[in-house]
Amino acid sequence: MYAKKLVLAAILAVVFAGQTAGQSPSTGFDGARWIWSTSAGTELSSFPAGVCYFRAELNLPRDAQIESAEVLATADNLFALYVNGQGVGESDTDNSAWSKPQRFDIAKLLVPGRNVVAVQAVNTLAGPAGLLVKSAIRLANGQAIEFNSDEAWKCSLTEQSNWQQLAFEDGQWSAVRVVGNFGDAPWEGVLRDFPDLD
Repeated sequence: MYAKKLVLAAILAVVFAGQTAGQSPSTGFDGARWIWSTSAGTELSSFPAGVCYFRAELNLPRDAQIESAEVLATADNLFALYVNGQGVGESDTDNSAWSKPQRFDIAKLLVPGRNVVAVQAVNTLAGPAGLLVKSAIRLANGQAIEFNSDEAWKCSLTEQSNWQQLAFEDGQWSAVRVVGNFGDAPWEGVLRDFPDLD
């Protein structure tokens, strides 16, 4: 459902137009990096319109008891977010949605051990494109785990069956390109005050 809505939104817009100890997501995207496909070219201003699919592994301790887990996400221009194959949420559907990050509670979707975060991102018009994600997890023992979009993620320009699922084999997917840090141009307008959890 998310994928169909994103593709429709992208068409309408064209027609009409890593893990370390951390703090809670309310502190913002500090430490997260804007990422996109290496196939997009070298100049941000010349990135083509199109869809990019992303995956990354989030490994939690085998005995983890998850007390809380939140994720902040945005993409230039649109995104749909999945955790372990389950749809979490998506961006607004206008071309400026990248400036209004979305915040979601993902505690019930995470499990001890291996988890997969997957995102479908759409660049609705030729020009800059990027995905920015930050998650903060707190375990019952007090341990804080931070998970950011960075060079460890993988991507594909082709949608494949069950690409969001935990069991999907992404060994043939490409490395991502880091296209900026949080706060870098042209995305310095991303909100620093975030919405309540959905």
